[in-house]
Amino acid sequence: MKQNLLPIFKLSTLCLSLMLATSAMADTAIKATDLKTPNKTNTAPTTELEALRFVADKQLTRKANEVTGLGKVVKTAETINKEQVLNIRDLTRYDPGIAVVEQGRGASSGYSIRGMDKNRVAVLVDGINQAQHYALQGPVAGKNYAAGGAINEIEYENVRSIEISKGANSSEHGSGALSGSVAFVTKTADDIIKDGKDWGVQTKTAYASKNNAWVNSVAAAGKAGSFSGLVIYTDRRGQEYKAHDDAYQGSQSFDRAVATTDPNNHTFLMANECANGDYEACASGGQTKLQAKPTNVRDKVNVKDYTGPNRLIPNPLTQDSKSLLLRPGYQLNDKHYVGGVYETTKQNYAMQDKTVPAYLTVHDIDKSRLSNHAQANGYYQGNNLGERIRDAIGANSGYGINYAHGVFYDEKHQKDRLGLEYVYDSKGENKWFDDVRVSYDKQDITLRSQLTNTHCSTYPHIDKNCTPDVNKPFSVKEVDNNAYKEQHNLIKAVFNKKLALGSTHHHINLQVGYDKFNSSLSREDYRLATHQSYQKLDYTPLSNPLPDEFKPILGSDNRPICLDAHGYGSTHNHACNTNNSTYQNFAIKQGIEQYNQKTNTDKINYQAVIDKYDKQHPNNTLKPFEKIKQSLGQEKYNKIDKLGFDAYAKLRKQWADWANKNSQQNAKKGTDNIYEPNQATVVKDDKCKYSETNSYADCSTTRHISGNNYFIALKDNMTINKYVDLGLGARYDRIKHKSDVPLVDNSASNQLSWNFGVVVKPTNWLDIAYRSSQGFRMPSFSEMYGERFGVTIGKGTQHGCKGLWYTCEQTVHQTKLKPEKSFNQEIGATLYNHLGSLEVSYFKNRYTDLIVGKSEEIRTLTQGADAGKQRGKGDLGFHNGQDADLTGINILGRLDLNAVNSRIPYGLYSTLAYNKVDVKGKTLNPTLAGTNMLFDAIQPSRYVVGIGYDAPSQKWGANAMFTHSDAKNPSEIEADKNLGNGNIQTKQATKAKSTPWRTLDLSGYVNIKDNFTLRAGVYNVFDTYYTTWESLRQTAEGAVNQHTGLSQDKHYGRYAAPGRNYQLALEMKF
Repeated sequence: MKQNLLPIFKLSTLCLSLMLATSAMADTAIKATDLKTPNKTNTAPTTELEALRFVADKQLTRKANEVTGLGKVVKTAETINKEQVLNIRDLTRYDPGIAVVEQGRGASSGYSIRGMDKNRVAVLVDGINQAQHYALQGPVAGKNYAAGGAINEIEYENVRSIEISKGANSSEHGSGALSGSVAFVTKTADDIIKDGKDWGVQTKTAYASKNNAWVNSVAAAGKAGSFSGLVIYTDRRGQEYKAHDDAYQGSQSFDRAVATTDPNNHTFLMANECANGDYEACASGGQTKLQAKPTNVRDKVNVKDYTGPNRLIPNPLTQDSKSLLLRPGYQLNDKHYVGGVYETTKQNYAMQDKTVPAYLTVHDIDKSRLSNHAQANGYYQGNNLGERIRDAIGANSGYGINYAHGVFYDEKHQKDRLGLEYVYDSKGENKWFDDVRVSYDKQDITLRSQLTNTHCSTYPHIDKNCTPDVNKPFSVKEVDNNAYKEQHNLIKAVFNKKLALGSTHHHINLQVGYDKFNSSLSREDYRLATHQSYQKLDYTPLSNPLPDEFKPILGSDNRPICLDAHGYGSTHNHACNTNNSTYQNFAIKQGIEQYNQKTNTDKINYQAVIDKYDKQHPNNTLKPFEKIKQSLGQEKYNKIDKLGFDAYAKLRKQWADWANKNSQQNAKKGTDNIYEPNQATVVKDDKCKYSETNSYADCSTTRHISGNNYFIALKDNMTINKYVDLGLGARYDRIKHKSDVPLVDNSASNQLSWNFGVVVKPTNWLDIAYRSSQGFRMPSFSEMYGERFGVTIGKGTQHGCKGLWYTCEQTVHQTKLKPEKSFNQEIGATLYNHLGSLEVSYFKNRYTDLIVGKSEEIRTLTQGADAGKQRGKGDLGFHNGQDADLTGINILGRLDLNAVNSRIPYGLYSTLAYNKVDVKGKTLNPTLAGTNMLFDAIQPSRYVVGIGYDAPSQKWGANAMFTHSDAKNPSEIEADKNLGNGNIQTKQATKAKSTPWRTLDLSGYVNIKDNFTLRAGVYNVFDTYYTTWESLRQTAEGAVNQHTGLSQDKHYGRYAAPGRNYQLALEMKF
């Protein structure tokens, strides 16, 4: 028996080495003849290895899907617990070359691998594609808009294993696996129930100080006869990632506009504040008021409360998640199993953007313009000095100075999955296949994003839920939201067969599937605003009543119809209108009277002409002056009209002299400016329905794109002999898209992807591996929809549009988009012996036909003065136009320190991980005007060195992880922009500069008896101040929601990583 244990022990040691070096287990499904030991003749009996393999089959390995394991990172539920993974950012912190894409508003937008990110890295759960990153065109609601762009995140407590693939692998996962993939597998009842038991319960409570996060999870599973079941419920709550403690120290100052009285301006009275309208009594009683004006004051607040572009710390964020996983099953007999799965997960992120000032400044208000506008003077009711001071000159526009400005972003994500599965295990009795799994899954994901822009609560209180009302003039609330929904209906059958053909051993996997998918995006964008205008009253003392002779030319406010020297119809005064009934009645009558005085033979009877016209045209609706015009003819009417205007002008001049004299008398009494407020109104505007514009306007329709994907994949991982392993794989995809939305390409594509891998083992201490693979990505739903521009009113027929102008949308780019393609090659060598292992690999990735946004085709002008010159066609949108070549190196290592020196405790080990990516070339199609590729998605070179200890008793262990990151290579965020006119411009993705950083993390665990595990970690032990590129990247042009408006480089400190922080977790397993 002792002879049998030695090989098994050596195999376990090697597996542990690879697991610790790469966060994965070695391929334990390898045949006995393939084992490498210091002595080739020393191999374990087959029966022992089969038993070992049976146990190990529960765990995913690096080589489970691809024989070389190159570019693979595997994590299990135990790995997740040991590394204290509480969120997506923790998952890959010790895996160089894999990074999280920050959405910019609390959520995430997927992963970046080998220079590509978002939709170019496939994310799947149990083989089901998760929601796409949907990028919205903007801006819509002014500078800010809801945008979205997040994907749904995965609940890690539901996860059994994770396989991260670096490099193209569409032969495994189809469209989207352009540069890699992240594939999750959910737990089953067997993952909770311990061996020999019929039930199991696991709980986990964890806390992280870096974002005040709490995780509470409970899982229960049981078996009763042929029935089995699993339930997992997880609740998560947290806040924003804290910046380094140093950033919170001190205070910040800023200028803020407040309303003060202006002693150098005119005084005024409010009509509604004078009892019985006795303005003289009000004036003599001291009720006249000084007008208000904006003045800056200097305020100082603590760093946490500061709002504005100089903010030093992250925006406040609250987040929570609730997830429920149910997995019932029934074992029909020892070969047949049927089961179901139900999963629902809700995630909420609520962030306030405090980089937007909550206040106005004098510069915002631009007093010099406002003082020249009749509706913007500093009049007010009561003591509300700032009632009418605002940052716009329109009579009914602008943000009032009294109210605090708040910008809020809300993300609400929900995933619902319902599935059925049938599993057949032949128990080795079927010659065609060993096992079969047939499944159907329906998955619905809804991602809601909302911007709430408030200006309706009194400063300094910022209230997200405030509402404009008639008592708050110039209060405003704007809302922009969208709901992106994606549904997948996936039917899939998986067949596995292991067989021997001569001296070769094969593991054949066949997959056949059909995915019917639907996507939709609905949008809403509106603005609530309270409008209130004032009218100036012309007060006349009782001793000087208004003469009756002026009343025929005066309007309801006792002002002449035309106030200035311009004739009626003049654009200089909206009241001067040829259709004004008061003016027309006076002018026509006076004109006829003057005309009759100048003629003895052709006298006109005003009323008789009108009566005669009405008799001849009994159903007419013309006005009196129009009837006169029709009856007398144009020439005679013009003469009468001119005489009428001269009479009006003469009377108006008399009124002006009288009014000037009386206004001087009023001024002496202090009653020269009397104002009366009109009734305030709350107006709701649909901001998507702009008038006479070619701007973005597509809220009125829901974007629907649907389609299907038929696929078949065949893979054969084979052992040729003890020196060679070979893997061949291919997948065929037939993908169709269709939409009832105009100008969306109803495309169909046939894609064949393949993978080739070979491992040569010339000695018992060296493996040489080579892998080549292909990837592709179909255009995303947002790219297929394109960028839309509404045509102007009256242009509908010209552009072939129907209906209202804002539903008549035109996409700039209408040509068909091709799938993006990639080709991955990787070669590696693995050295190993009893001391440990070292894997070094070199990879080369080529990307072609990459889709570039905001580009347009170039044309050469043939006519005019600019003939022969180049210009953009104007088809601004998405085009296949970029190619790129990347190379890099990846290193993974593990050293058993006890094997190096027996005096070192058994169980002490060290690990090494390193990744570096270089851009070898990039090109932009010369027929396009646009920007060459910016590689902000490349993670700076990084290495992670670890020292760990696991006690032989498995009662406790500890780990120290040292991480060093280089600075971001500036050349990767620089690109040439072809302007389309023969000129090239160099641009940068961001002005932010990253610097190298390094940090040390310590973690450990203690197993208390058989059921409890206590885990603890201290991260950033030395309290280092540093900023990761992944966080700083939110300021780059390629960011999902780019952070702009930063005032100085030093204020990038808001992206600094947390200082020293702690995590604690208690796990219970029964």
